[in-house]
Amino acid sequence: MPDTVTESLRRDPAAVAKSWSDYKAANPKSRARDAAAAIGVSEGELVATQVGAGGATPPQLRRKALLEALPTLGAGIALPPTDWAGPDAILKKVGIRLGAPNYPGDTMTMTGTVSAVDAATKTVTVDVVGANSRGNHVTGQVTLVLP
Repeated sequence: MPDTVTESLRRDPAAVAKSWSDYKAANPKSRARDAAAAIGVSEGELVATQVGAGGATPPQLRRKALLEALPTLGAGIALPPTDWAGPDAILKKVGIRLGAPNYPGDTMTMTGTVSAVDAATKTVTVDVVGANSRGNHVTGQVTLVLP
């Protein structure tokens, strides 16, 4: 399958779901991984199209890979507030929650709102949201100590 078709399918879950439905009709005994390979998407992307439709089964969870990736996600969510606070600010705490999937090629927009200020300890808490076309990918709070 050409890369341009694969990329457009990744950006449009409805097109992936339709391709999977067509593939299942022609190959009723096929597994999700076979359909994903034939359509040109990952098994996770294919299964994600069925979330909320009653047909999703969780793909194999790779706990070690997930745990190794979490610190980079935390760093990614902490960058906008630390850039805003300046180079002398100290990152005290990062708490995040994952939500909607974020696929390659999708745009994630980070926003932050100061939700608490403690003048005595010079701490600022910033509520952060990373949103894409599917909703909020990541939400959380970042606490900084200001100089």
